[in-house]
Amino acid sequence: MMEEQEELRKDRGAAFSPADLALLFVAFLWGVSFTVIKDAYREIPAVPFVGMRFLLVGSSMIPFLIWNRRYLPRTRKAWTGALTIGVLGVAGYQILFSLGLQYTTASKSTLLVATSPLFTALVVAMLGIDRPRDVQLVGMVVALAGVALLTLGDQPTSLLSHKDVLLGDVLTLGAAVATGSGVALAERYLAGADGATVMGVAVVLGSILIQPFAWAQMVRFPWQQVSTQAWLEMFYAAFLAGSLGYILWYRNIPRIGALRGSLYGFLIPLIGVVTAVVALSDRLTLVQGLGALFVLFGVAMARGWLGLLIRQVRF
Repeated sequence: MMEEQEELRKDRGAAFSPADLALLFVAFLWGVSFTVIKDAYREIPAVPFVGMRFLLVGSSMIPFLIWNRRYLPRTRKAWTGALTIGVLGVAGYQILFSLGLQYTTASKSTLLVATSPLFTALVVAMLGIDRPRDVQLVGMVVALAGVALLTLGDQPTSLLSHKDVLLGDVLTLGAAVATGSGVALAERYLAGADGATVMGVAVVLGSILIQPFAWAQMVRFPWQQVSTQAWLEMFYAAFLAGSLGYILWYRNIPRIGALRGSLYGFLIPLIGVVTAVVALSDRLTLVQGLGALFVLFGVAMARGWLGLLIRQVRF
């Protein structure tokens, strides 16, 4: 226990620690995952994909939980928090995100999902847990204006109508609301809990809840016809962006502090947009490009990242 506390002090005091490197790696995995999943949809529809993906993710989390069984939730309060994240942050988020990505671009999806911290702050304020500062309120307004520009700037494609694209945007924004609300609602139950283990429990619970939604289409899908590339994309989404990403992220965030660690989350939409533009030839209209800037700037304001960045550069 003393050795773990000493490691935490070293990581928080270091300018760039192994924990920083781990979080940077996860930001890359998650940013690229939007493009990887979107490309896999060329062969595997969204519902069978999310069902199989989380059958693999949930199964791979069980050995991790057995290994860390001494950190499993011990109280009803902690289990309530894990279940809340499992329902909203895993099952609700993944179902809405997967369906939404069918109808919108990978670049827009990553930007819309990036607004989830705003909904965390909003729900926290509504529950009276914390009151947002004026700069956070301004950041929320700016980011939501960006969401409006991203959506209003949609262009129908040869495959999808404007109504389809709008549906994709709404579903993806719903995913951001689900995961943001899940974090806010679970926060009061998880004080002092081991983040990685609780998230592992939540992922297993969420994976189980996804199966009734996806099972019928998943078992009927002709998996034998799926190419090697699509299977590799499935494994990337399940084991790298899925289980490994969850474990590394929630294990290392406490090592450097939530605020500093959350800065790496800001890289995810940037990596996501660049990857989608390069790999999938995604294009944002001028209006959507402006909306993307609004979203990124607004989220940075609401999370307090701008002030932290200024202090880091100054010192």
